[in-house]
Amino acid sequence: NVNLFTLSSGDISNGYVTLSSAPDVPGDTILTVISGPMQSYGSDYTVSGSVLTWVGNLATVIAAGDKLVVQYD
Repeated sequence: NVNLFTLSSGDISNGYVTLSSAPDVPGDTILTVISGPMQSYGSDYTVSGSVLTWVGNLATVIAAGDKLVVQYD
């Protein structure tokens, strides 16, 4: 699965986005910020069920309008 998100100010204040389905193995989820670096599971984001939450440094650098690509099985 590939999910594409354009973050809104609401997404930023909520601190999460909801994926179209839950990944089979959450730790294998790949998050890329368009025009930015690939992020690391655990230190930049986590997945619980179908909810991807950003944590750590990622929470301080993303902004409304940023585009995220999330890849998972």
